[in-house]
Amino acid sequence: MKKRVYTSILSALMFMAASQTEKITGGGGHFRAGYANYNMASMNGWLSDVYPNIRKDFISFGASGYAVRNNLIIGGEGFGLTGASVSKDTMSIAPYIGMGMLNIGYALYRKRYFLIYPLFGVGGGDLSYRFREIEGGQGQVNVIKDVDYKLKCSAFLLSIAVGADKYVIKANNRGISIGLRMGYTFAIQNGNWKKKNTEVAGPNLNLSGFFFTIAFGGGHLSKGE
Repeated sequence: MKKRVYTSILSALMFMAASQTEKITGGGGHFRAGYANYNMASMNGWLSDVYPNIRKDFISFGASGYAVRNNLIIGGEGFGLTGASVSKDTMSIAPYIGMGMLNIGYALYRKRYFLIYPLFGVGGGDLSYRFREIEGGQGQVNVIKDVDYKLKCSAFLLSIAVGADKYVIKANNRGISIGLRMGYTFAIQNGNWKKKNTEVAGPNLNLSGFFFTIAFGGGHLSKGE
């Protein structure tokens, strides 16, 4: 089933590339918000029964921008992602992710200022968890003795996505735009877990997962050379 889906997407992209005859130049910037789903199984397996299970759902907020030169797209993006704070008995965990990516892509399709493009990214991210004992609680901590601390770990990331942006051009080829982007992030290499800049033992970090964002911003587009 997955193979058929991937084949259909690839065929659609190849068709759009073949039908694209007009080159464009310009650029845009957007505020972005969305959803991401990351695999938390290794972290939950590492935690003792004292701790609650961490959810895999994250809400993201950030910004992105790109320049287009004869259909070639180069840009970047930065996000903060917040997961739900979870608690069990007297223990609470609040997850947070920060990441940034450099992107390169190609405008495969354009019609009346509507763009569809694949995008490939390379960058990094930091995942942090804040562990706290709920105020007034008497919980026992089996992993690390402290009851109010942060664990952090970094990862080298790659991403692949498909985006679509609609520009409403007002004057001088400039205007506002809205967009959608969906894709998958791959965690290629992880750093060490740290607590107050001191390396500590921890699970294998897996920041691989699906993401989806919507965007609002502006920019300009014109015919390329």
